Amino acid sequence: MPMWIQFSDAELQRDKQVAIIAMNSPDAWRRFPKHQHQRHYTPILREIDFCFYPPDVNKVTVVIPTTHIGPRHRALIYVTFDHFGKILNMAETPEI
Repeated sequence: MPMWIQFSDAELQRDKQVAIIAMNSPDAWRRFPKHQHQRHYTPILREIDFCFYPPDVNKVTVVIPTTHIGPRHRALIYVTFDHFGKILNMAETPEI
C-alpha cells in the first residue's frame, strides 16, 4: 500500500464487515434518507474493494458489488468510513 494510506489491514477488514452488514440494514440507510436503495442486496464478496482519496487520508470507502438488482443490472454500494470506523456516507450506484 502507498505510504499515505493510514489504515491497517485489521481496520480495513473491520470496515469491510461493518459495510456488509450496513448495506442491508434499514437503520443504516435511514441515516442517509436522500440516497435511493433496495431493500436487500447480495454482495459479491470476492470483488469487494477499497478506495482511498489522497487529500483526505482519514477516510476509506468500501466498494461492494452486488448481484443483479434489476432485470439487467447490478449495483455498487459505497460505504465511506472515518479512521475510527464511523460510517460517514452510504450510496447505491446502479451498473447499467
